[in-house]
Parts: sequence; structure tokens; C-alpha cells
Amino acid sequence: MGTMTRKSSGGFTIIEVLIVLAIAGLILLIVFLAVPSLQRANRNNTRKKDAEYIATQRVQYNTDNHTVVVAGGFDCSLPHTGKKFCTYLSTGLLYYDLDNVNFHNSGTTAPTVIPTITDPDQILTDTYLKCDANGTNALVAPIVVYTVVLFAVETASGIKQQCIETSVFPH
Repeated sequence: MGTMTRKSSGGFTIIEVLIVLAIAGLILLIVFLAVPSLQRANRNNTRKKDAEYIATQRVQYNTDNHTVVVAGGFDCSLPHTGKKFCTYLSTGLLYYDLDNVNFHNSGTTAPTVIPTITDPDQILTDTYLKCDANGTNALVAPIVVYTVVLFAVETASGIKQQCIETSVFPH
């Protein structure tokens, strides 16, 4: 009796190749969906840290200089002549460029128009305002007790304003 031998091709079947390609495609899809979301979250976290830094530094500046930064409508673009608070901030920002830090104040009374931020690369600080209960919008405050920092974050559905409130002087 002769022995029967099987021929072994040593290759992969089309089904095996398709399964491997499908798995690789799923992995790539997950990576392409996750990376932008992670990058957006990282930018938003850095924006929030800068907003918190500006709020903290504003109170610290007021305490150190025994004054209130009301800063009436200037920006921090160069030169910083006469803009002491901008110089005070210059070393601690991680995301924002000083050119994009704007100060708003309508003088010695509450503003008639509530400022808003729609550009995630801009940040604004103002007095005579306080944050709403959701921490997303500013409301008029009757006296300079609060100062707010408004900034925008990126979400999957678009840009969303955020509001950080602090007292003018520490209690």
C-alpha cells in the first residue's frame, strides 16, 4: 500500500487575508477617531490652565499692588508700555500668546453689553461681571467684587464659551 501524501501550499487563504485586513482597518479607524479628540482635549486643558492662571494672577497683582486691575479695554500686544499686568502675566501662559489676552472694562459701571468669546485662541478678562451657574456665560455684577476670565473650548459640536470667576481681592 502506498502512503498518501497531502500537498501543503503554505500560503494564506483569501478569508484569512480579509480578516487580517478588516482588523487592521478597525485599528486604523479607532486611531484616526481618537487622536483628534485627544489633541482637542489637550488644547482645552491647557486653555483652562491659562484661564485659571490669569484669574489667580489678577488677584495676586491686585494684592501685591494694592489696586484693582480694571485695565479699561486694552490688549496685551507689544509694546507693554503702561501695561504692567501684561508684563506680570508674560512668563506663565502655556497656550495663549499675550497678543490674544484682552482686557475689557466699561469704566466705573457695569458693562451694557456682556462680552463673549467665540475664538478658542482668544481670552478675555473683565470686571463688573460674574459667571452664571453653568460656568459658561458672564452676568452683570452690581459692583467690582468679581472678575471673570472668558475663554472658549473646542467640543465635538463646536466652540463653547467657559467662564472662570474670582473675587477681586482674596478674602
